Amino acid sequence: MNAEPLVQRILDDEGLIGDLEGSAAEVLVAWLVRGAEQIAHRSTDAAAARKAVEDLCRRGREMAAAAAAAADPAAELQRLIEQPNSHRH
Repeated sequence: MNAEPLVQRILDDEGLIGDLEGSAAEVLVAWLVRGAEQIAHRSTDAAAARKAVEDLCRRGREMAAAAAAAADPAAELQRLIEQPNSHRH
């Protein structure tokens, strides 16, 4: 399935990065885009793919909030991305 609409959903949502800035925000967006591309690659059902991307975006917002509250947001974000449950997409 075409990943473009799913990726665009992420790129259009400025709220996804929350209070993250700079490289931490870029890392999160890149992670979300890769996730959307993986979802599109595996999916044949557009509605299911959109739901999976919405779930991914919800997880991204949670990660952004947690990372922004940390003393080192970039390190915290990397830790969250590397957690096994972060790769549910």
